[in-house]
Amino acid sequence: MTVVCTSEAVTVRKVADSFPAMGTVFEIVLLHENERLLRALLNEVREEVARLEAKLSRFLTTSEVSRINRLAGKGPVLIDFEMLEILGAALDFHRKTSGAFDITVAPLLRRWGLYERRGRAVDAQTLRQLLQDVGSDLIELDRRRRTVAFKRPGVEIDLGAVGKGFAVREVVDLLRSAGVQHGFVSFGGSSIYAFGNAPGREGWPFSFRLAPEEQLSPVPISLQDRSLTISGNTVRTVDVADRQIGHVLDPASGQPAESVVAVAVVHESPFVGEMLSTAMMVLGPEKGAEILAQENAGALFAIRAEDGIVLRDVKFTEV
Repeated sequence: MTVVCTSEAVTVRKVADSFPAMGTVFEIVLLHENERLLRALLNEVREEVARLEAKLSRFLTTSEVSRINRLAGKGPVLIDFEMLEILGAALDFHRKTSGAFDITVAPLLRRWGLYERRGRAVDAQTLRQLLQDVGSDLIELDRRRRTVAFKRPGVEIDLGAVGKGFAVREVVDLLRSAGVQHGFVSFGGSSIYAFGNAPGREGWPFSFRLAPEEQLSPVPISLQDRSLTISGNTVRTVDVADRQIGHVLDPASGQPAESVVAVAVVHESPFVGEMLSTAMMVLGPEKGAEILAQENAGALFAIRAEDGIVLRDVKFTEV
């Protein structure tokens, strides 16, 4: 394959890779004239994603998140600058979204059976008890001292709603700093970033789904130096009584977010986009529109209606 660069034709190489990470699959396509550079970078990408999974996973007892969950209820825990950035952004978005985005929903996810994927019914009294330990206002983050503490010993953080987006951002920064100008990164098909151009195209065109095939057709899109983040309750579902519930919960009620089936957000940052898409599942298009505008983001909502699932566009094609 060749591309035209000034007055010369330059041979551009394409390499691709995929590997399991964070409970899903990380996929990457890169373009550059130096194939040896690309293959070396693929190794660096694998190492970076593995490093972040080891740090951010709440399922690994040796992770930084697990250490915080064990100790922060007893007093301040020293954290590094990277974790400070992640927690700071999460707390900022908790405030911006009036609590719709919240990293302290771990007790709720566990009680509903969403961690082990065996659904359990939760009664109102149990929810009220659990909600006492839910709310990012229960996190004390000291940015000057670089410490985090919990106001109640039952508080836990879960960074599942930011981890993949943060990893994609870090990988793209790594690639760009090495001189790669064209690439496509997808983490589980839900945190995507495309930069530069696909071979012979303007941007990177592809299609995605917000609901099963029999309910909604694929949605075409072309990304260039933008992220697409998808949140939804159509995968990783569990059966509870006579209904299926997904892993996105309303932090205020403790109940699954059910009126929005799924949402796709376009934003310049996959890290911010992932937080936005999670919050939009709770807020919906009417309440979420102002926040999307403030963040210069667009969203496409799949909404449950009486006659099926319908799409609501909030400046999705305009950003």
